[in-house]
Amino acid sequence: MKKIRLLLSGFFGFSKLSAPERKNAAEWGFLLSTLFIVPLFFLPDASELIKIGMQLLWGVCVSRAAFLANGGWKKKNQSMNN
Repeated sequence: MKKIRLLLSGFFGFSKLSAPERKNAAEWGFLLSTLFIVPLFFLPDASELIKIGMQLLWGVCVSRAAFLANGGWKKKNQSMNN
């Protein structure tokens, strides 16, 4: 439970994560993003506001996960080059 809390707080930027923790949080962030996009396939009659809101949440989640994954990759490459 403590590990999940650490990953969530790191994913949202409330705490600093090490490179392996960033990678793990990014992977979970990509998985979490599916919670916002997959239901749209099963809700064809949902209102436009709900569809737009879920797409925006999906975009935010994917963007944050990409930034986390990219930051860990950059730091790893910089340490390998030095």
